[in-house]
Amino acid sequence: LSVLTTRLILASIIGFLGTMISLQTASNKNYKLCNLHTWIVDEKYRLNSYLLLLPLLELSYVITTFTPLKTLIGLYEKFGFKKVKMNYRMVFLFNFLSAINFKKFSIELDYNSFSRYLSDEEDQIYKDHKNLSCLKFFITDKFNTNKNSFVIALIKKKKIFSSLDLIYASNPKFLRDNWSYLSLSMAFKFKVFFAGQNFINENEIAIPNNVLIAKDFCKDICVKNLPAEYKFDTLYSEFVY
Repeated sequence: LSVLTTRLILASIIGFLGTMISLQTASNKNYKLCNLHTWIVDEKYRLNSYLLLLPLLELSYVITTFTPLKTLIGLYEKFGFKKVKMNYRMVFLFNFLSAINFKKFSIELDYNSFSRYLSDEEDQIYKDHKNLSCLKFFITDKFNTNKNSFVIALIKKKKIFSSLDLIYASNPKFLRDNWSYLSLSMAFKFKVFFAGQNFINENEIAIPNNVLIAKDFCKDICVKNLPAEYKFDTLYSEFVY
């Protein structure tokens, strides 16, 4: 009887909308953010797919979806989502300047060695990702430890090479300003030739736009209730898991 009951319950599932909820802070304000990552509905019931979305719309969440199907973008827009261009920049990590002064910077992977430098928000981000396979490291200027950045990243294996994909950087300007020197350190540390990052606005990305060998790609994402002061990253999304 229990087996039959289980089969009947499973047979009644006709749709699924994946959500990842997180609490984020911007300009001293707390926001509940919901990232949508998987939307699957039985073909017979797809005209009613929107019913899975309605409960979320009743909440005052910032809602994002980074990998929407093109066929669903119009549906998102009907429910007040805005279509936004998300860019992805990939760069080659080796260059002439990177061989100069690159030992000035330190990359630490041991939480105990850098935890005292993290803000409460950064420390919570570390703890939220502690048991995930993503890299969690701290880059600092050896001669001025106040110049630093806490980074969450993944090594993505491509067809013929691997890329260090930056998911989050607490101080992207520090990385941009020193990229010429830091890039070689990251290449050696993580045994990669390329690095990449998703971004919306140029001031949010850790990778500068003047790297000699670089390529930007663009895709449509959908967002709702995105505050003007919100700092874009791809934490708490399918890009990390």
